[in-house]
Amino acid sequence: MKLTILGLGPGPAALLTQQAMATLNATPEVYLRTGIHPTVADLPAHLQVHTFDHLYETLPTFEAVYGGIVDAVWALAQRPEGVVYAVPGHPLVAEATVRELLRRARDAGEAVTVVAGLSFIEPALTAVGIDPFTANASGAALQLVDALAPEIDPARPALVGQLYGPDAASRLKLELLEQYPPDHPVRLVIAAGCPDQRVIDLPLVELDRGGTPLDHLTSLYVPALTLTENVASFRGLTDIIARLRAPDGCPWDREQTHQSLRPYIIEEAYETLEAIERDDLDGLQEELGDLLLNILLQCQIAAEADEFTARDVIRGIAEKLLRRHPHVFGDLKLTTAGEVLQNWEKLKSTERAEHTSMLKGLPLSLPALAYTRSLHERLSQLGLALDEPLDTADLSDEARRFFELAVQSAAAGDNPEELLRQANTAFREAFQRLEQHAWDRGHTGLADLPQLERSALWRSVWER
Repeated sequence: MKLTILGLGPGPAALLTQQAMATLNATPEVYLRTGIHPTVADLPAHLQVHTFDHLYETLPTFEAVYGGIVDAVWALAQRPEGVVYAVPGHPLVAEATVRELLRRARDAGEAVTVVAGLSFIEPALTAVGIDPFTANASGAALQLVDALAPEIDPARPALVGQLYGPDAASRLKLELLEQYPPDHPVRLVIAAGCPDQRVIDLPLVELDRGGTPLDHLTSLYVPALTLTENVASFRGLTDIIARLRAPDGCPWDREQTHQSLRPYIIEEAYETLEAIERDDLDGLQEELGDLLLNILLQCQIAAEADEFTARDVIRGIAEKLLRRHPHVFGDLKLTTAGEVLQNWEKLKSTERAEHTSMLKGLPLSLPALAYTRSLHERLSQLGLALDEPLDTADLSDEARRFFELAVQSAAAGDNPEELLRQANTAFREAFQRLEQHAWDRGHTGLADLPQLERSALWRSVWER
């Protein structure tokens, strides 16, 4: 096999490398991924030029086109004379066919000659006048983004390639508007490095409007968001929290410790639970944000003390999920939720150190009914009854009776904490209706009503 993959550069033939020009001068024919490229008109006159443009016109998807090109080039490379396959820009920059050809060659143990070319990146950087390693005032390095699959960090400037046309621009705009404001300034770079190069400044929302021609020679420069603008990304939130804890940040936030934040975590967890019970999605969104704030504030405090970071927390839970889901990420076959739970507990037991209690990780700070239910679940896995030790336990009669009720509820498959919460909610709503009746009758509160009237009104509230 003899395969040479050559980069045609970003535009005019003047930007071809000397190695590329020497290779083209020494070969009788070249196969182009596409003939739609400024360099093609200035290729050496002796070259027999073939293109794969007919595949773009006849096949339904880019994947099918690229697959067809790869198969054809691979077959041509088997000829005694081999093949020179040329692509726009640099062969290793945003070239799906090249990636696949190199993979096939590695698998087959074959060597490939890659003739480098200038990519679109260098002339685009020249056009917008930036150094990719210090692309904004904060010194954040540039990121390269594929317009067809944009993964972007708004805290860093970005150069977006493969902005092939209006459809790609529309999809990209919608993706970016998830994190950037509509009026965020961006710069379209058209035909970078060519004589007709243009740079157009416009707000993001106008990216796919105004009739600006967009084609395979178009890229987009997206400046970074400032700290106060970057409000829709995980990094943006962590940066805001770090700023609050900075020496010149918020006095209250700077005073907080792991210990001082304990009541807020509990409070926010219960407010989140209440929003779920009310089926209040707007409230749930807000409460999850408050809960996340507390988690990230704990992480920031830990990072400042060199204890751990948010990345450590994320890594820990990600590794745990991978480890405890071998039926998803491995070869284990589990088909029911019950089997999954059994295997989960088995895995947890193997992770515990020797002589570590099964009750480790079950905090006494849990609500008492929730703790009892968790005790029942763990002991029932061993075939042990939770109420057996009660006769010898040092408990008051009242505590024993209440514990027995909680155990019976858990054994019946109920959630005693949830049942009691439902009852509390019903009584709370009834009491608020009682207050509303008093207000509707012109009273300032229930205390203004005589006892008999209060009692009658209370009965009427429940009768409703």
